[in-house]
Amino acid sequence: MNWMEQIPELIEGYDPKNIFNCDETGLYYKQTTSLSLVMPGDACHGGKAQKERLTLLICCSWMGEKVKPLIIGKSTRPRCLRSVDLENMSISYKSQKSSWMNGDIFSWWINEFESLMYQAGRKVLLFMDNATVHNIVEQMEFRAVKVVFFPKNTTCSTQPCDAGIIQTVKLLYRKQLHNFILSALTHECGEVDPYKEINLARVIVWLFRTWRDLKPATIVKCFSHCGFSKAGDIVEPQQTPLLETEAETLLSDEEEQMEIFPPVVEPDELFDKVVTELKDQLEEVSIQAIAPTEIITTEDDVAEIPNNKQVLQALETIELYAAGRGDDEVLGGGFNLAWYRQIIEERAYMEATQTTIEDFFKKTSL
Repeated sequence: MNWMEQIPELIEGYDPKNIFNCDETGLYYKQTTSLSLVMPGDACHGGKAQKERLTLLICCSWMGEKVKPLIIGKSTRPRCLRSVDLENMSISYKSQKSSWMNGDIFSWWINEFESLMYQAGRKVLLFMDNATVHNIVEQMEFRAVKVVFFPKNTTCSTQPCDAGIIQTVKLLYRKQLHNFILSALTHECGEVDPYKEINLARVIVWLFRTWRDLKPATIVKCFSHCGFSKAGDIVEPQQTPLLETEAETLLSDEEEQMEIFPPVVEPDELFDKVVTELKDQLEEVSIQAIAPTEIITTEDDVAEIPNNKQVLQALETIELYAAGRGDDEVLGGGFNLAWYRQIIEERAYMEATQTTIEDFFKKTSL
């Protein structure tokens, strides 16, 4: 009997929402691409890949629930996170001298996961590969979690995280990285090296957005692809996340996850109310401005409107603060920071001066 034929028996008695898969992957968080463009027959040279690496652990259920991710870095207390409460961040953080997963860190993570399930009154099945660091679970006892190992050397075809979930996460993260680099090059005109501005605090915000934007439907398809199914069952994506504070602001389809500037989503009722109030205030100010008055205004009295770069920097400051404080509702909830960021990024992209071939020639009169 092959592995897929064993799955119905292994998952018998468990609801799909209580069947999870966890896995680790290496994340070169400054690397934009692993490929270069060269002419046919020419050797590829002259470039240097970004080597800064983190380990990322993700865990999700068959129905699309997403557990708080874990990242492992080298520094015990990163400089950019000195004023941050590491225990309450939107993404868990641990350190190891080589930024690799080890038995102590994995033991901590699975105990946290088990505690979360136990407090929720759930009995869950957790599938994982047989990596050496995972063997520690055989010496542990759980009240709410049953661990099942995948067959050796088969995880590419049997493990949902390896069947497309991790790849999608990396693509979504790379979109965040590309947006940042493009914005920096657009506003700084090449005067600042954007790679030097990438730190762990920014990576945490980008990973939060990435995990938020991963569609439950994508997770469900990866589980189904690996043989997770029951006779007669129709599995629908679950829209409610495991962490209630995380809002599921999802992209409309899988192709849009690859776009640098995704379409703007419709604002919710809260934002409509704010916009209406702002319009009323602006109309009132306009009426007062054109009314006769003896007050003489000077240039110093007029507030300068921030440019796109300044607005994006302000939004990023808010996001960094929210991520460090664990304010997930600010990052993905009714505050609509993500929605407004999309507007400013698109505006900056449209307003940027794009060089054409004619710009390289001087116009002369004959």
